[in-house]
Amino acid sequence: MAAIATMTVMSIKTDQQQKPKKRVWFPVDENGEPHIKNPDDGFGGAKFSLTQTKVKYFYDKDGKVLEGADAHVAAREETLGKNWRETCNIIRTILVTDIESFKKLETEIHQLEDPWLAQLGAAWRRNFGAKKRIEE
Repeated sequence: MAAIATMTVMSIKTDQQQKPKKRVWFPVDENGEPHIKNPDDGFGGAKFSLTQTKVKYFYDKDGKVLEGADAHVAAREETLGKNWRETCNIIRTILVTDIESFKKLETEIHQLEDPWLAQLGAAWRRNFGAKKRIEE
């Protein structure tokens, strides 16, 4: 009688097979419609997109929309204040060594129409650290 040899075959998984598959997600399908896995935003479009653009308009005194460099200046003034450059110049010129010199700096900055007050706070932090402010 002939002996029958049995062989156990084991499958060896490589590292590549053990890692979860990476999925590429597209917010829209090939027709430009929202993908099936992209939730509806309630207005007929997709909830998620690869890029989102938020347009912000700036106007002059007459109500005309500003463009280019004028819009850039208006955006900076809205964020930092109208006199942001003058605020920086005052902070650079006045040497702050004690509380009295800081009071002098503060009064000069508050004379401006629209100062950049974040720079005043940064000057305090730089010179006096976590010490409480005068008004505190």
